Amino acid sequence: MRIIVGRALLPALLLAAGIAAVVYGARFHQAPVFEEQEREFTIKIPLPGRAFLPPPDSPMADPAAQAGGDQDSQGGEEFITRKIKKMVAVAGDTGEPRLIRDLSVGGIVRLDTGELKRTYSGEAPSLCPT
Repeated sequence: MRIIVGRALLPALLLAAGIAAVVYGARFHQAPVFEEQEREFTIKIPLPGRAFLPPPDSPMADPAAQAGGDQDSQGGEEFITRKIKKMVAVAGDTGEPRLIRDLSVGGIVRLDTGELKRTYSGEAPSLCPT
């Protein structure tokens, strides 16, 4: 009886440890994956013939000027406010099951820097290419 328990105990413990590792990986392991998203930015352009204004988030900018509308509160210099759209890479954590699925259909690539990047935006590619 003691030999049967001894021979069955180690494989049972290894099986339980393997199941626990798979559950942990599926539930809690996440990896950062970069994804391109379109973001909108607001820029301020000085009018022609005016002095250059530092960007509002610059340490050289006056805090009073940041609160103003379309005019600088000190010098009376006007500028044009424009909104631009730009594609930027944003990192987001992706769970292990989705990461494995995306890797299997070619939806994620490893960059030269070692980071992961999603190759699609929006809906994921289908499992069957036809």
